[in-house]
Amino acid sequence: MTNRRVVNALLGSGLLLPGLAARSQQRTSRLGWLLGSSPRSASFNAAFERRLRELGYFDGKNLIIDDVFAEGKVERLAPLARELVARKPDVLFISGPEANLKAMSEATNTIPIVVCAIDFDPEAKGYVKSLARPGGNITGLHVQQIEATAKRLELLHNLLPSARRIAVLSDVFTTDQLEAARKAAQILRVELQVLELRDYPYDYARLVTQARATRSDAMLVLMSPRVFPGRESLVAELSKQALPAVFGLRAMLIKPTKWGRPIVTARTRRLSMWFLLVVPGFGAHSLAHGPFLVAQEASVPRLALHGRSRASSTPRAR
Repeated sequence: MTNRRVVNALLGSGLLLPGLAARSQQRTSRLGWLLGSSPRSASFNAAFERRLRELGYFDGKNLIIDDVFAEGKVERLAPLARELVARKPDVLFISGPEANLKAMSEATNTIPIVVCAIDFDPEAKGYVKSLARPGGNITGLHVQQIEATAKRLELLHNLLPSARRIAVLSDVFTTDQLEAARKAAQILRVELQVLELRDYPYDYARLVTQARATRSDAMLVLMSPRVFPGRESLVAELSKQALPAVFGLRAMLIKPTKWGRPIVTARTRRLSMWFLLVVPGFGAHSLAHGPFLVAQEASVPRLALHGRSRASSTPRAR
C-alpha cells in the first residue's frame, strides 16, 4: 500500500521538529494505540514505531505507548477504546477500517485522534466536516482504494476472459468494496458468488472448497484486516485447489519470515509526523487546522496462480 504520490505537504512540520524534540526531554508524551486485527508486532505497526524512534520518540523514555489489541473481534473495539481514553493519553492512534474509528470517536470528542482511514471516507461517513478542514478532534491520512476494487476485478477478467463466475471473499469490513465490485461486475457482465466471512478466524479450506463447488472460475479477495493475519493458509488452499485469485497487496503472497526489517513507507512517515504535530503543546492548534492527507491507491494488483504471483499492469477498459 506504499504510495509515493501521497500528498507531500504538512505545513510547518519540519520547523516544528526541533521544538518538539526539546519538549520531549521535558515531558513524557502518552500515545494510546487501538489495534484491530493485527498485533503491534505486525510489519506496518512495527514500521510506525520505528519511525517514531527515528524522530526521537522512544517508548519507555520520553514516550509511553498504551496499546490494546482487539484480536479481530469487532465487539471488543468499543470497550477497548473506552479503556484507552480512561488512561488519559495525549493522542490516540488507529489504523484500518471504519469500525476502529467509530469505536474511538464514540469514546472521546476531546482527545486528538490520528487515523489512517483505509477503505472508507471519513468525510462521507460523517466523522469530519471535510477532509480539507476536519474540525473537531480527528485528522490523519485517508487511503482511497475503494476504486481499486473495480480495477482488480477488471484485471482478473482480462487475464481470464473465459471466467464467468467470480467468487468474492467479503466480511464486515469490506461492505464498500463489495458494492464497488458488484457495480464493476455488471459492466463486465460477470457473475459474483459472494462468500461471506463470519466466524473468525476464517476457515479458508471450507471457503475455497465452496467456491469450487459453486463452479467459480477465480476469486477476488477484498481488503479486510482480518484476512491478512491468515493469508498463508488462504494462499496455500488456493494453490492446493488451483483456483486463481487476485489480492490487493503483494504482501499477501509473502511469508512474514521473509519481510526482514520493518519498512518505513511514505504513508508511515506521514502518520508519524501527524503524531508529532499533536503531542502536548501543539495538539489544539494543529488538529483544528490540519487537513487530512489523501493517498490514491496505486499498488499494482497481483495475481496468485497456483501459489505463484505475477504482476500485471492494469488493462484498459473495454
